[in-house]
Amino acid sequence: MEGGSIRNRQGKWKRSEQAVFLFRLGELLASGYHLSDALRFIESQEHAKRRAYIEEAIIRLKDGQTLHEVLLFLRFHPQLLQFVYYAEYYGDLPHALMEGGRFWSKRNQDRDKLLKMLIYPILLLVLIIVIAFLLQGILLPKFQSLYESMDMAPSFFLESILLISSISHFTPYFILGIVVIIVTVQKLWLNKLCHLQRKKYVLKIPLLGVYIRLFDTYYFTYQLSGLLAGGLSINDSIQLFAKHNHQPFFQKLSEVIFRELNEGRSLENIFKELPYFERYISDVMANGQKNGKLDQELYHYSRILLQTIEDKMIAVIKIIQPLLFATVGSIVVAIYLSVLLPMFTILEGL
Repeated sequence: MEGGSIRNRQGKWKRSEQAVFLFRLGELLASGYHLSDALRFIESQEHAKRRAYIEEAIIRLKDGQTLHEVLLFLRFHPQLLQFVYYAEYYGDLPHALMEGGRFWSKRNQDRDKLLKMLIYPILLLVLIIVIAFLLQGILLPKFQSLYESMDMAPSFFLESILLISSISHFTPYFILGIVVIIVTVQKLWLNKLCHLQRKKYVLKIPLLGVYIRLFDTYYFTYQLSGLLAGGLSINDSIQLFAKHNHQPFFQKLSEVIFRELNEGRSLENIFKELPYFERYISDVMANGQKNGKLDQELYHYSRILLQTIEDKMIAVIKIIQPLLFATVGSIVVAIYLSVLLPMFTILEGL
């Protein structure tokens, strides 16, 4: 089978399917299967096109490629690949595969839940905007003409609606201007910054920055705990992060940490000054080194962070949903009043 034919079907692997694939593979390896046997078992449960992927993976494994290289060829997500890559160094591949699959599946579920929650209000909002434009272009001018023909002064409410209507003509240009400014700033300034400086600005974004900081801290502590548990020293683990990471931010950050470690600085002090992680990470580093269980401390801390991420996502969803419906409801009431009140005013003037 030609490599190109495999690559042309990469869109078939959705993120959720990648997560399920890794988790199932990890479960089979944990049950005692060899890697090729586990892939054969998964292959038997798949449809014909998916079997072509797995058959190609088995061939590449037999040719000496690592699982990480095979998944890279199949274009699995880089963050998922990191779980596999580092596990191949510290030896706990089954656990890492299940961990990566579980985390990615939960992340996809949260994203899908948020999208499903947003779809209905957004569609309703679009419909209301269309109705508002029709109201503005057809009904309100007729009300205005009717007031003039009856020699009546428009009510305060109608004047307010007409003022808002005239201002709303500039809304598309205003939105377009904001988009142009954002794109220009990104291309001419933000993209020219180094990855560490860029991350500092991203972390300042309200709400999103909090989530990114938590995820980066979770990712780093989990991967570092696995490397340390596999017998690597702190220096070797950080050096591995710097040399073999598909995420430029973690590459640059690891280079900085490795350089400062070689200069004799303690791990606690290094992380205390890094603005990219949760502030308690330096305390975890200190306690772990003090009791000689840094790998365990980091692993348990990563569990806490993962639960915190899930709790925050649930909290955000609970806040966004009622706000969206309240916004949509307010627009509906405003349109309703904009139609009825002028009619009542006209009737009173007769």
